[in-house]
Amino acid sequence: MRDATDVVSEVLAADGPSAQAVLDALDNAGYVVVPIDGGGPSWMPATDRSRAKVYQYAELARDGATNETISAQMGISTRHGERYAAAAQAVGLLSRRR
Repeated sequence: MRDATDVVSEVLAADGPSAQAVLDALDNAGYVVVPIDGGGPSWMPATDRSRAKVYQYAELARDGATNETISAQMGISTRHGERYAAAAQAVGLLSRRR
């Protein structure tokens, strides 16, 4: 994966760069940009720690584990697992293979 700094620098060097162009370039380079403004649904993670759990959940889910298995492995309730799954799906982590 290309360094994020290089990706952003290329977009900024172009004529008329925009914030959307930066986000699109990062997405095309394989990065996932997760909004942290708290304006999303109530199940969207708001802290660094909970966002890290979403990434962990997504990695296990992409490997084929069920919600029950993932929840047990992460030491969380299946309801919390469902919330992490919903957040991972919303930001596109479940459809990507790294």
